[in-house]
Amino acid sequence: MIKPKHEDMTPKIWQVKAGDGGRDYWDVFLRFGVMLIGPGTKYGDYRLKQNKKAYRKYYGAKKCRPLDQFEKADEGDLVVLKCPKGETKWAAVAVGKITSEYDFKSVFGDVEGFQLQHCRQVDWRRTSDEPILGLGRGGGYFCRVIDERARKAVNKKWDNGKEPEFDPIPPDPEIVSDEELVDFLAVTDCGRRNAKLIADAVLRL
Repeated sequence: MIKPKHEDMTPKIWQVKAGDGGRDYWDVFLRFGVMLIGPGTKYGDYRLKQNKKAYRKYYGAKKCRPLDQFEKADEGDLVVLKCPKGETKWAAVAVGKITSEYDFKSVFGDVEGFQLQHCRQVDWRRTSDEPILGLGRGGGYFCRVIDERARKAVNKKWDNGKEPEFDPIPPDPEIVSDEELVDFLAVTDCGRRNAKLIADAVLRL
């Protein structure tokens, strides 16, 4: 007789990194009420079967595990937004509750040089940024909080945190064709010939 697999009923708490210590973008999370991870790249929306297959083929299944977890995390789960505190510790900038399903937002295609189009909306609460013991440095940009000390600290910060006001998420940028760009530039003082030269230079960037 095959025994059913044990289902982990422990309430999930996640941890998400917002930068590498040199380039941090946690302020974007708090401004728009989101959490974001990469890589976004050319493969697009991770919900689509063919895109998911392309991600896994290029990056490998292990490196895509944070994306799998990010997509499947439940609404209502807690998540701690962490940033480096010294060389070995992590501080909680905010604790939040996931409030939306996964979405792919092209508007976040360049956040401090990172492609972070994978998006979940989060009801953040700002906290003091003392280090939390048990927040791991590994696990990629998104993973579970397992250490019981860290889980207790995260729950306490959620109860005591202050909720900021969020700006609306900007709309995705409109994609224009080469000709549309030339036509737009041509109506300025530069003239059509110069407009074509400028457009060609922009497209080579």
